[in-house]
Amino acid sequence: MTLLRHTPPPSPEFSRGSVREALAPHWAALLALALFLIAGLAVADDYGISWDEPWQRSTALESLSYLRGDWDGLPNDHNKFYGVVFEAPVLFVERAFGLRDARDVYLVRRPLTHPTLLIGGLFAYMLARRLFGSRLLAGAAMLLFLLHPLLYAQSFSNSKDIPFLSLFMIALFLTHRAFRRDTISVFALLGVAVGILM
Repeated sequence: MTLLRHTPPPSPEFSRGSVREALAPHWAALLALALFLIAGLAVADDYGISWDEPWQRSTALESLSYLRGDWDGLPNDHNKFYGVVFEAPVLFVERAFGLRDARDVYLVRRPLTHPTLLIGGLFAYMLARRLFGSRLLAGAAMLLFLLHPLLYAQSFSNSKDIPFLSLFMIALFLTHRAFRRDTISVFALLGVAVGILM
């Protein structure tokens, strides 16, 4: 028995024209995201270090030390409950650029952390668009998500809650899509998203 008796439409053949046609109705949302990205990158250096950002980074450092063979390297304080799915790639970027100075280390994190909020806003838009069938309501949902003053400010230095919020929006979108499509592949993708989220 299927969860919802819905036959997904055949996937269109990939071409430049089909991508352009698919994106055309959403030009306003894509333009807004591009403007948010440009504005965010312009002000990213104005944000300082949050009180728990060094702890988050040290949790990732300890986890990577454990992976290298230091069996006592795992965090043993309250930070041991936080994952490093976002922090580890940021550390790899730090290492790739050879950053050692604390100022450089934290400045490079800003343009990596802020776009995660924008990704969450994009998925908020897509979820609202599917739920309400209105680009106007979907755009309003995205703007409410992106213009929240606390979320916006936190998106530059909070490498724990903002990625979690964005992954939660992705998981919500995939949940809706999975129960509408009712296919193994979408449920598998949802399982991966929820696993990363946790």
